[in-house]
Amino acid sequence: MAVLPQQRRADDSAPVALGGQAVSPSEVRLSALARTPFRTQVRLEWEVEPADLPFDGTGLGLGAWQDSSTTGNALNDLVSGLAIDTRYHWRLRIAGRPANAAADKRRHLSQPLVAR
Repeated sequence: MAVLPQQRRADDSAPVALGGQAVSPSEVRLSALARTPFRTQVRLEWEVEPADLPFDGTGLGLGAWQDSSTTGNALNDLVSGLAIDTRYHWRLRIAGRPANAAADKRRHLSQPLVAR
């Protein structure tokens, strides 16, 4: 299913073209359409880094948990604190909570163990 990731103006009035400049010098909004095969809680998780630095998994941003609804939910979060006159690149994903506690328990039990 298409999630339509997009960067938008901080006031959410319009998209910002790839490589384009946001109107607000220190903020940008990231959005995506969250769709799941079942109704659950979803949120955006993102990483924004200066364009000359690789993604390293640090400084991740987390959106608020929201209901995915049965038709999908347009998630939209403001990223602030960006340096003026700096080019950035970003990545995002949609995270979902397990549908029930039993599924959550199975997920944690299935993670590999490391012997020391």
